[in-house]
Amino acid sequence: MSGKFPGFTHVRRNFVFNVFDGVFFFSGIIFISPESVLPVLITALGGTPLHISLIPVLRNAGFFLPSLFVVSYIRTLSRKKPLLIKLAFAQRVPYLVLAFVTLAFGANRPMLTMVVLLVVVFVTACGGGLVIPPYFYLTAKTIPIGLRGRLFAVRNLSSYFVGIAAGGIITAVLSKVAFPANFSVLMFIGFGLLVMCIPAVALIKEPDAKKVLPPVPFGELLGIIGRMLRANVSLRWYIVGRMLYAFAFASYSYFAVYLIGKFDLEPSEAGIFTIIIAVTFIVVNPVLGMLADRKGHLANHVIGMVCIAVANVIAIFSSWYPMAIFALVFGAITHTVIMVSGFALPMEFGEDYEIPIYISTVGIFVGVVSIGILFLGIAAERWGYPVVFWICAVSGLAAAAVFAFKVTEPRKHVPPPVQDVR
Repeated sequence: MSGKFPGFTHVRRNFVFNVFDGVFFFSGIIFISPESVLPVLITALGGTPLHISLIPVLRNAGFFLPSLFVVSYIRTLSRKKPLLIKLAFAQRVPYLVLAFVTLAFGANRPMLTMVVLLVVVFVTACGGGLVIPPYFYLTAKTIPIGLRGRLFAVRNLSSYFVGIAAGGIITAVLSKVAFPANFSVLMFIGFGLLVMCIPAVALIKEPDAKKVLPPVPFGELLGIIGRMLRANVSLRWYIVGRMLYAFAFASYSYFAVYLIGKFDLEPSEAGIFTIIIAVTFIVVNPVLGMLADRKGHLANHVIGMVCIAVANVIAIFSSWYPMAIFALVFGAITHTVIMVSGFALPMEFGEDYEIPIYISTVGIFVGVVSIGILFLGIAAERWGYPVVFWICAVSGLAAAAVFAFKVTEPRKHVPPPVQDVR
């Protein structure tokens, strides 16, 4: 690998440990999936569609809003890895707390458990939001641009080979272990896998930043963002597309619960859903990774939005269970796009030292607009899930049109070089 990228003596090592990090992280998340396991748990606790709608709202708010407030600090660090390792625990320990709370109070105090669950979703997402800017900066500094699509695809692909086995484990645990211990077991497993990725990050070789910038006041940072948006029409349209993207993908959180209710399935079917999603990821990841490396990440965004629109239409009209499963399949393709290209594309709008501010700028708009997803939960309670699926389908097609006709592939400019460790 280093022979293909002369001068990058640590590329092979960094690629391998980036893969291990991703495999442990995504494998752990499978057992605490916000798209299948947690919505089913909320339903088991007596929750409503409005409660389920809080999952994407809190996740998006947590992932995207906090990053803007750490950008100034990140700019002052010559190396980002020590901060990443410290913040990693904020993403993981709350899941352990939730496992114990679910075990102790899930049966007798379901509303308390649900409140803790939603708080954990937000806290862990905030941890992720604080990690995202330095994490993708670290990726840009240690992995050449021509390998990033393959990196994201390989680690996602590997983790979802694990996901096939995980789906079987989830099915067995949910069906054979009594509630609420069954969900607690899944959380303990997920927490254990999530912790294992921290040593992988520690073993990545990080170079010193080429440019360490002084901290700036928050008001001045907003001024920088304003000037950046005024100067880049394509970035403005990309943000519009990502806001529509957030609405379109919100329906994915409802698919598992909707199918279980519509076809009168057991909650353990969530494990079968996990296997279906994992197989989809395995098939689609390499294709999207290669497409991103050859054509850029924008093409994947268009594909993802068309697929989520198709997923919603299938969910609306399918009265035959085997056909309805394809709502999960097409939704999983969109989920794959998010993991392969969702953060990778904003990385390419500017120079490497600008990556945190570009990711944060996109995130602040997505986080704010995601609050509107609550209205989807209200709509689901009043008029049923099909109304939500129609809204999400239209949003998906609108986002696809924006990406296809208004956004210019940022890779057309000369990409910044990756500095190797000296």
